[in-house]
Amino acid sequence: MPEILYRLLEGQDVRKNQKDQWSMRKRRWGGSKRRPVVRRVARRRRPSYKIGKSKTKAAVTPAISSRKSVPKEVRVMKGMERIKLEKETASAARKEKKIVMAKKAIASYQRDPDYRFLHQRVSDLFAEFLKSDIENFKSDDKHKKITLAAKWCPSLDSFDRATLLCEAIARKVFPRESYPEYEGMEEAHYAYRVRDRLRKEVLVPLRKELQLPEVYMGANQWGAIPYNRVASVAMKLYKSKFLEHDNERFNKYLEDVKAGKSTIAAGALLPHEIIAQLNNMG
Repeated sequence: MPEILYRLLEGQDVRKNQKDQWSMRKRRWGGSKRRPVVRRVARRRRPSYKIGKSKTKAAVTPAISSRKSVPKEVRVMKGMERIKLEKETASAARKEKKIVMAKKAIASYQRDPDYRFLHQRVSDLFAEFLKSDIENFKSDDKHKKITLAAKWCPSLDSFDRATLLCEAIARKVFPRESYPEYEGMEEAHYAYRVRDRLRKEVLVPLRKELQLPEVYMGANQWGAIPYNRVASVAMKLYKSKFLEHDNERFNKYLEDVKAGKSTIAAGALLPHEIIAQLNNMG
C-alpha cells in the first residue's frame, strides 16, 4: 500500500525510471564494483627540430615544467578541495530533492481528497497492527503472533521521503493526547520525537524478532541469517547477495531444500514462481 501512494505521487513508471537511471550510472562507471576504466592515450613523440636543444625543450615541455613548478602538497590540497566541493554540491542537491518531494506530498494530501483518504487509511492500518504487535512482543505468551507490519512499514530513509507516511503512523502510535511528555511541545519537535520513538521502540525490536534478513545484512552478520525464515520474495531479491557473502552456508541450505530437509517461506510469490526460483538456484 505505501507503494501505491508512492506511485500516485511520482508516476506509475517511477520504479522503471529509477532502475534505468541506476543501470545507466553502472554502465558509466564500468559496473558497481569496478573502478572507472582509464584508457591510456598513446604518448606523442616529441618533434625533432634541427634547431638547438634548448628551443626544442622549451617548445614541447611548457605544461610539464609548469606542473612541476607547483608543489605536490598544493596539488593534493586542491584535489581535496575539489572533491569536498563536489560532495557539498551533491549533498545540497539531495536536500533540495527531499524538500521538493515533501512539498509535493503535502500539496497532494491537502488538495486531493482521494489521496488523503487512502493515506489516512494506510497509516491507520499500520498503526493498528504495530500497536498490537508490540503488545504481543512484550507479552509472556510463547505463541505470540506478530504480523509483517514492521517489515513493510516505511522507514525514514526509504521512499517515505516522498509520502511522509512514517510520520503519520508515528503520530497515531504515539498520539500527543495520550502521552503527557508531549504536552505543549512544538509541533516540529513532536513529529521528530515520535518518528524516532517509532523506530527505536517499535520497528527495531519487531524486525529483530521477525529475523528479517535486512537486519542481519545491515549489521554485516551474513553468517547468522536464518534462511528458512527468509520470505520467498526476499529470497529472490537477495539471492545473489547471499551467494556472494555467505556462499558455503547458503549453498548448503539450498541442498537441504532440494533434499526436503528444509523449506522456503512461501511469502507473496505464487507457487509456479517458487518452483521456477528453485530451478534457477540449481
